[in-house]
Amino acid sequence: MQRSVLRAAFVATAVLCLAVPSFADEPAPVPPSAPPPKEAPADAPAAATGVVFEAHDLPFADALGKAKAATKPVFIDFSTEWCGWCRKLEKDVFSREDVAQAMAAFVCLHVDAEKGEGVELAKRYGAHGFPTLVVVDAAGDEVDRIVGYLPPEKYLAEIARIRSGEGTLPALKAKVAASPDDSDAVLAYAEKVSATKPAEADGLLEALGEKAKGKDRALEAKVLGVRARLAEETGDAAKAGALCDRILEEFADTEAAAGALANAVNVKIGTKGDFAGGLAVIEKVRAKTKDGKLPLDAEVLAAKIHAAMAGQALARAAAAAGDDAERLNEVAWMAFEMRSNLRAAIGWARKAVELSKEAPEIVDTLASLLAVAGNLDEAIALEEKAAARLEGAMRVGFELNLAKWKAERDALKAADAVPATPVEPSKGE
Repeated sequence: MQRSVLRAAFVATAVLCLAVPSFADEPAPVPPSAPPPKEAPADAPAAATGVVFEAHDLPFADALGKAKAATKPVFIDFSTEWCGWCRKLEKDVFSREDVAQAMAAFVCLHVDAEKGEGVELAKRYGAHGFPTLVVVDAAGDEVDRIVGYLPPEKYLAEIARIRSGEGTLPALKAKVAASPDDSDAVLAYAEKVSATKPAEADGLLEALGEKAKGKDRALEAKVLGVRARLAEETGDAAKAGALCDRILEEFADTEAAAGALANAVNVKIGTKGDFAGGLAVIEKVRAKTKDGKLPLDAEVLAAKIHAAMAGQALARAAAAAGDDAERLNEVAWMAFEMRSNLRAAIGWARKAVELSKEAPEIVDTLASLLAVAGNLDEAIALEEKAAARLEGAMRVGFELNLAKWKAERDALKAADAVPATPVEPSKGE
């Protein structure tokens, strides 16, 4: 079927992503309807409560006092009201009784990083992304942290590691004091202490880099890369950019160069979307390096930037299309071909369908987007309705879509109907 020739100017897309996941732009799932739970019999055991946290209004000083009296460390769960991953952590992890048993070794405290005493505590412990889980001793000195959501099994493994003292800040600090030339120990300690003591971390790394000068180019470059990443994480974009530029100038042949390139591009793009700045960094790499892995990394990053720019252009085009059903449909179809902005494109296509009074070609765009998004039942229903209004070659195209989508739906239903093969437990389980 005919589509605008403009679609040929676009390529399949990907987007630049941050490392810490967020639910901020995701709609809340709609729970299925269910009958009210039955009341438990009078002699039923009490329901598991999960991790026991101190009262929200407990002052931090009192929590430290309680920890000192109980000879326990304090576990601080830094979260916010809007943090979706925090709610998932509470629902999937903190609610479990095996987690509660492991966490009984701590005085556990919920802290809202945006309210009351939590604002200063978040600054003190360098809690920027959420959830950030910090373990401190009774004096308030950090022992270790977990950043981001972990599923229950991985979370329990991290808690067991922290309780054992393996790889914690005190252990790493002692290791560095005993072996100051152990580059792995210095790197590990500097990275871990950087959240609360960035100056100390950078000083250690700078000294390690100086020791490596003229002796170990790979280590020298690696140290610069870690310093650049930590500078970016602490908000010093200028320093991060300068360190990345140095790596790309002096150490383009090392493994650190790829990370420096990505870091430099992210620093340039920042929160303001300076894609031109990111592309300028890539252009410098193109001009200086012709061999090795770095040019490939540069082109992959360039493709991602251009794809992100194309996604933004699609959103602007949809806004400019206004109530013009044909132009809005054209933009929605571009999004389908690019596999970009799918959620927004479904909205654009629905609007175009309504404006066009369900023109078959525009209904086909909406059905195609829904199929890609996994809503096969609605896609099939819409395509069948549209196909019924057509004849000849145009109808054949719609029927081909229907055959494909029905086969996909049937395959998914068949897969769901097949029971999982039971796994025999190994000896000792």
